[in-house]
Amino acid sequence: MGELIVGILAQSSLAALLLVLAGYLFRNLIEARLTRSVQHEFDRKLVEFRRGIEDDANRLEAVRNAGFAAQSAQRNSLAAKRVEAAQGLWNGVLEARKGIGVAQNLEIMNLDAFVERLDDPKIQLFLKSIAAAEVLNPDYAVRLGQYATHQPFVSPTAWALYAAYSTIITFSVSKMHILQSGFDPRKFLKASHWTELMGEALTPEDFGKIGTSSEHGVQWALKRIEDRIVDELRRSMASEAAGLESLEGAQRILEAADKLQNDASIAKETIKEGKSMGLRLP
Repeated sequence: MGELIVGILAQSSLAALLLVLAGYLFRNLIEARLTRSVQHEFDRKLVEFRRGIEDDANRLEAVRNAGFAAQSAQRNSLAAKRVEAAQGLWNGVLEARKGIGVAQNLEIMNLDAFVERLDDPKIQLFLKSIAAAEVLNPDYAVRLGQYATHQPFVSPTAWALYAAYSTIITFSVSKMHILQSGFDPRKFLKASHWTELMGEALTPEDFGKIGTSSEHGVQWALKRIEDRIVDELRRSMASEAAGLESLEGAQRILEAADKLQNDASIAKETIKEGKSMGLRLP
């Protein structure tokens, strides 16, 4: 009987041990599976995270490259526009240059002698012969004004010098118009405004040479302004920034040019009104 009980207990203990062992193995199996599952999920999430980072980096790089390309295209476009504007404004100088002959002839004329005989048909015929019809045509001044489309793409000084250059020439054309109308231009146009503009458009050294000899007349002065325009157009194409002093100088040139242009406009209107009323202006 005792042996039977011992056998039963032994079997029970063995069964319990097996159950414990099975439970332990099952728990380890579950833990291993859970660990593998978590590790797999972690690895998957890590791969997705890394892929997301790479995708974001690629998108960022694409955006950066697109930005650089757009910026480069913009710079190239602006550079091309500067070159185009410089060439265009120089064409304006060449167009204005057609009127230099009028300025030269007025410089060498004895105005006192001509003014005394303005009613003489021969004098009027002579005045018409020394000025090209193309320059005296109102369209000439209109064409010179059209080059303002290039102003935003050249340096302020380049534009101001062109304005001075063209104004000095059109001022001479206006003087010739007044003479051909039978009037003394000195009574309508202020020589001080002409001198002021020359002083702003030329360097102090060049301005001091005007009138010192026959070689330093209006043609020489205009040539010196042309040289300054060329230098400024080169600056424009190189996109060199202008200093404050340069900007202030450009503004002074434009203000002086406006005074000279206003003189010519007022003279033109005064003569036109006087003629329409049949008056003999002084």
